[in-house]
Order: sequence, then structure tokens, then C-alpha cells
Amino acid sequence: MKFSYNWLKELAGIKESPQKLTEFLTLRAFEVESATKTGGDWVLDVKLLPNRVADASGHAGMAREIATLKKLKIKSQQSKVIESKTRRASDVLRVKIENPEDCPRYTARVMTAVKVKPSPAWLRQRLTVCGIQSINNVVDAANYVMLELGQPLHVFDMEKLKVKSQKSKVIVVRRAEHGEKLLALDEKTYQLTPEMLVIADELKPIAIAGIKGGKDSGVSTRTKTIVLESANFNPVRARIGSHRLGLKTDASYRFEHGMDPNQTAPAIDRLAELIQKVAGGEILAGQIDAYPRPPKPKIILLRPDRASRLIGEAIPSSFYEASFKRLGWSYAKKDGDYLVRPSTERLDLEIEEDAIEEMVRLWGYEKIRPSAPRIEARSILPNEARAWEEKIKDILVGAGFTEAYAYVFASDKLLGAFGDSPQGLLEIANPTSLETHYLSNHPARQYLKMAADNLRHNDAVSVFGIAPGFTPLDARTGGAAAASGSLRLTGFKPATRPSPEMPAKEKRYLVIIRAAKEAKGKDGSEAFYEAKGVLDHLFESLGMAEHWYDDALRRAERRHAHALHPQRTAKVMIGNEFLGVVAELHPAVSEHLKAKARIVFAELDSEKLWKLARSEAEFRPIGKYPVVVRDIAIIITENVKADDVEGVIQNAGGELLVDSDLFDYFQDETMTEVGQKSLAFHLAFQSPERTLTDAEVNRMYKKIVAAVKTKGWEVRG
Repeated sequence: MKFSYNWLKELAGIKESPQKLTEFLTLRAFEVESATKTGGDWVLDVKLLPNRVADASGHAGMAREIATLKKLKIKSQQSKVIESKTRRASDVLRVKIENPEDCPRYTARVMTAVKVKPSPAWLRQRLTVCGIQSINNVVDAANYVMLELGQPLHVFDMEKLKVKSQKSKVIVVRRAEHGEKLLALDEKTYQLTPEMLVIADELKPIAIAGIKGGKDSGVSTRTKTIVLESANFNPVRARIGSHRLGLKTDASYRFEHGMDPNQTAPAIDRLAELIQKVAGGEILAGQIDAYPRPPKPKIILLRPDRASRLIGEAIPSSFYEASFKRLGWSYAKKDGDYLVRPSTERLDLEIEEDAIEEMVRLWGYEKIRPSAPRIEARSILPNEARAWEEKIKDILVGAGFTEAYAYVFASDKLLGAFGDSPQGLLEIANPTSLETHYLSNHPARQYLKMAADNLRHNDAVSVFGIAPGFTPLDARTGGAAAASGSLRLTGFKPATRPSPEMPAKEKRYLVIIRAAKEAKGKDGSEAFYEAKGVLDHLFESLGMAEHWYDDALRRAERRHAHALHPQRTAKVMIGNEFLGVVAELHPAVSEHLKAKARIVFAELDSEKLWKLARSEAEFRPIGKYPVVVRDIAIIITENVKADDVEGVIQNAGGELLVDSDLFDYFQDETMTEVGQKSLAFHLAFQSPERTLTDAEVNRMYKKIVAAVKTKGWEVRG
């Protein structure tokens, strides 16, 4: 942003040369990218920080910054407006703001009998130094005050404002309507949308708010009566309008970064005063000031002890009070600490650290003595959770998988690919893009999308990752609200809409994905069983013997698992605990993701897996003699638990039955109709003293079969 050295010198009483001022500003405030001599002045090109646009984008603000840092006295900016004694602005003009969030404040004045003509030389020269072309004395005055105070302003020809039937004219701040257009001052016609904010009379738009004025309401040499506009517009509205229209102006730059609504009134008085000086005319009495929701003043706690710790230098309390006065802040002291109220144009000051930063800038960075940081030497406690995850990663890498990382965000497009809705997901308040609109409740979606993308360039993909999922907590119950979508892997419950106040619960998941382009003639089931084999290997490596697969999803579960293959889907169980799911992705979803192969995945509750592995782990000495394994399949009724069956097996097997593992669950339509299911167990026999013979194992096996049959259960095969 360009600043006139002579103008700054005039306002702040600077004595340094342009080169010295450039060095000082770069060290203490803003980087000066160049200082160029032009005519009898110097142009300082200052790289203004975005958070300081509100207070330092005008020459008065930059001069105030310099004067504060150098302990100088800035020239008063108080305006002297000479108003009409007989005519009031409110008698001829009204202002209406439809939505105060779009326009927090709109201040207007009315002037009559102005004479529009070329600007005086001094005014043209100031504008030229700052890179603005001279138009006429009225428009130039508005641009001059913007350069002086930072507040954008605009001037309308009041006689061109259209009315319906009322005596007074009306300015309306509203959103554009569908199909509206505006011929702007640059002679271009812009198509407007309802996302954009406009200034309108009673019939049509007359300006794009905060960006560009309209040709039909512009000031010309025939203009006699004018409306002065000094407003504050929502930064988001200004940014959207500027971006969609491809229209960047000095005004839009300032509004996009946010401006202080308290500056509209003094700025419009300064403009009225300057127009009267260069164009004559009468200022109608009173401002028309629409300010529906004035913001509450900010009060910041500043603790000198904390400031000294952060700065690394003990600064005396007397310095703080003197600095508050230099900055124009009001303050109150309590128990050695300060409650400070910064000047309203400092929108960047929000928290204690912001105020401390101002103190250290005034103190001087060069005064702070360098010192090495103090680090307490202490041993680091082992992180069990991290060690557990590293163990899982080592196992899967050894099985031929590659670790991958995925974003924790989800978009409407990604959810739509899985047939899901955002209902029940946590929405990001300020997403950086459409792809980061929500926090994902299940990371499997992101990994499946990643796999589908990689299949376009590779014949096979084997990846895994441990990632978080976020679920809203129901404030009424303290429990997790039901998650939405086809990947409702923790219960398959219907979704609910969370309230904005719901806190979030984070849960970590292990996602394993395998996909490969098939050879001709295969039905694709091999990949599903390979995935089960990978899980078997993982569980065995973790010392977990109680895992099994429940292929029989209930109707309600199937209804909510529409992204999973109808036949190749199973719940992963550890005893009676539901751990997650292993499934092939539904063909319709694969097609939506444009996957070039079948994708099989597993998503497991990593935290529950850890707890179950720890509880199941036990120490056994390695046996000297071989283990003999036999399998048994038992048909039971649906209401019988696997633990009950295993208890019967263990009691009948005696001491030589060292282990029994449930490894399969089966239930077809016929069994479902009669209320039966089949469980299959591995039976491991071993003696600590000798090698068992087949005859001994057969006797124990028959004893187990007999015990099972006494319960009325059927042994298969």
C-alpha cells in the first residue's frame, strides 16, 4: 500500500529522512518494500499486515503508529463541519438496512449547491502520489479522505435516486435479487446474485456495496445535490462480491479485511468538510446514522508478571501505564494487573497476548537481551497407546501393507458417494474449502476414496491407517449421538441432528484396505477372504485367540449398511464384543467412486482392540510337546451364547484341552427360519509331559461331543 512521505511528515512531525523512516518502520511495525522519489515527495510502499488494515490503511493511522512508537504528537484530525441552520438531512433522505449482519452501520450526509469541477493542484498531487487518478473535486475528496483515514467513502447524485411515491428519498442496503444487473462507473455491466450486497434506491441497485458505484447514480458536472456514504460492510459479503465479479478496488480491499464501524461518523464529517472546501455547497444539518447493533467495547486483562515471562525481560509497571496513554487506551489497575480497553479501530487486539505484543513493540525488541531457553531435564514416560499403535503398524507392514494418512474432513460430495447425508456430523464453522465442510465420524470413507483414486494408476492397493473419527455427544445424555450414513460401524443406529452446543467425542479407528484388479473368471470373493486372513494374522500376532466373524447381520443392520456388499460383509467380534466390520464395498458405491477394482476393507475400533488385547494377554511357557488341533461345528439355537458353548467344551475337555477358539459363525436362510446358528471351534490338545497319541485325542474329542449332545445341541460333520 502506497503512502506519501510528505503527508506522514505533516501529520506526525517526522524529522527522519525517508530512508531512516523506512528502516524504522520495517524494524518496529511494517515492512517497507520500497521508497521511491516522485516529484517533490517520496512514495513508501508498505507491506501492510492483513490484521492491521482497519487502523493503519490510512495516512492518519500510519502517522499515529509512527507517533506512538517515536513518542511524537500527531496532528489533530478533528473536523469542523458548518451545517445549515434551516434544513435537515433527515427531512429529505432515509436509510434502511435489511440485515445488520451484512451492514453493521451506514452513515450518510446530504449536501446541496455543490459545484463539480476539476480538483485543485494540491489534491490531485496527493492522489497521484498514492496511485489514484483524479476524476473531479467531489470524487477526489472522497478518495482523499479514504487515503487519509482509511475509511472508504462514496458519493451519489441525489437527484438520480428513484422514488415510488414518498416525498423523501430512500437508500436501502440489501442483497441483490436474481437477475439484477448494474452498469458500473467503469462502464461494465455486472450480473448480480443474491450472495452479493448492494446499495439501492426504491427501484434498483445503485452500487455494489463496498466495491463499485453505479454509473446511473454517479456524480457529473451537472450534479448539484449529493449524498455522502460512509458505511461498514461485512467482510465476507465484500469478499464474495469482489471474488465472484473479479473486481478488486481500494475500497473492497479494506472492507474484505474488516473495518471499525465507529469510524464511519468522523470520516463522513471529514468528507463533508473537504467537499465544502473544494466544491462549495451547503451541508444539511445532522447525520443519518443507521447503527442497529453497536458492538460492546473490548476489555483485555494484561498481567505484567505474565508479560515479563513471555517477553523474557522484566519491564517496569510504570512503562505499561505510559504506553497505554501513548496508544490511546483507557485502563484500570487492580491488584497489580490491568484491565485495558484498546481503541476501537484496533480490531486485531483480542486477547492478552495481543496486548503484550503491543507493549514489547513499544519497549523495543532490540532491548531484549538474548538468553538460552530453560528446559527442565526429566525422563519421558512411555506412551502405551503410541507403542500399541506402532506394534499394529509393524505387523501390517510385515504383511505387505503401506501406512497412509487421510484427512479427517468430509465433504457433501464424498458423503453422497456413499449414499450418506451430513446429518449427525460435526460441521466446520469456517471451512477452508468445500472438501473440508465436516469432521468425519468414520475415517474409512476417506481411505476408500484414496484407494479408488490410486487404482487408476496401480493394479493393486494395500494400505492401512489409524485415524480419528468425531461424533457429537448428546448434551442430554452425555453419550455419543448416533452417527449417520452407511458406515455406522458402531451399532448401525439411525442418525440424529446434533445441536451446535454438542461437544465432540473423538475415537481412533484402524482402517485396513486391500484392492486388486481381478483375473478373468474369478467371482471376487477371494479378496474378501484374504482380508479375513489379514485380520486373523493381526489378531494372532497380538495374542488374541477369541476373535470370530458374525456374517449374519440383522435386518436393521443391513438396512443401514447400504454401502457394504450384501453378501460379503461380516461383523468382527472378540467374544461377545463388537469390534468393527470387514466388508467388500458395495458395487454401486465402487462405481460412484470410479474404482477400477473390487475394494475390501476393515474398520476396527482401535481403542477397544487395545483394551481387549491387554485383558486377553497372558503368559504361558512354551510347551515342549506338539499341539494336536481338531475342529468341531455345533448347531445351537439363536438364544445360546458362544461363551456358554465354550464353557461346556472346556469342562468336558479336561486339563489336556489347552485352548478352544471360536473361528466361524454360520447361519443361512434355512437356519434363520428355524432359529438356529452354527458355531465352529478350534480345539487344541497338548500334554506338558508327553506327545499325545491319536487314540488319546479321539477319546477326549468324543467326550466333548457327548457333553455337547447332552445339552440338546447337534454336532456337524
